Formats: sequence, structure tokens, C-alpha cells
Amino acid sequence: HIITKEVLKKELAKGEASKVTVIDVRDAEAYANGHIPGAVSAPLKDEKGDLDDAAAKAVISKAVKANPNKLYAVCCYTGNKYANRAKEVMTLLGMDENKHLCIDGGYAKWAETEDVQISYNYVNAKQVYDAVGTKTVILDV
Repeated sequence: HIITKEVLKKELAKGEASKVTVIDVRDAEAYANGHIPGAVSAPLKDEKGDLDDAAAKAVISKAVKANPNKLYAVCCYTGNKYANRAKEVMTLLGMDENKHLCIDGGYAKWAETEDVQISYNYVNAKQVYDAVGTKTVILDV
């Protein structure tokens, strides 16, 4: 099951009324370098590599419990390997497979034309440019 960028964008525009929670399963550094606004970070990889089943279940379970009774749109970089792994973990946790979707094309497709949220405590102009390239950037200082 997938959700397209266009459908997700319309749903997220509803704000608090949205029935979708985006769970970003990319590593913490990738999330910090840019993510879909409002996405919950639940990395399935750390500095040692891919998380084992028990650790992956704990990470996904925490994200789901913090955002109950939602439809979950899972985001990895391309919408393949880690998004599908997250969906497998959600199924192992007993979740209805119709309640978790992969974002078609993942974060790569989202970032092609959308504003992204970058999480830095302190940045300089070069760090911003390296993270977003030629996109327009608005800094809240």
C-alpha cells in the first residue's frame, strides 16, 4: 500500500485535523538534514547499522504510541527498503496493514519540489546550502 505525495500533502495541510502521521525511518542525521514537516523520527538504522527486530519494534512502537489512532505514512529516502521494513515491523506489532502506507518515492520525491524542515541548533550558510542546495531557505533566528 502506498500514498502519493499529492494525497499526503493535501492531508497534512489539514493540520491537527489530519488523520495521517508521517513516520520518518531514515537515520537521525538524514532526518536532521531535512524532513517532511511534522514527521516523527523513528530511525531503523544507527551508527552500528540496521536495527535488529527487537530494537526496530521498540522504535516503531514508541512512534505509534505517541500518535495513536492514525493512518501512518512511512518515509525512508526512496520509499523502498526501510519503509517496507517499517511496514513489516508494524505488521509484527499487530497493526492492520491498511493503516500503514509507504510514501511513493520516499523523501527523495517529496524534497524535489517541496519545502522541507531542517533541524539544526546552529547553522552557517554553507551548512544550509550543503543540506538544501539551491532551494529557497527561510531561517528563523
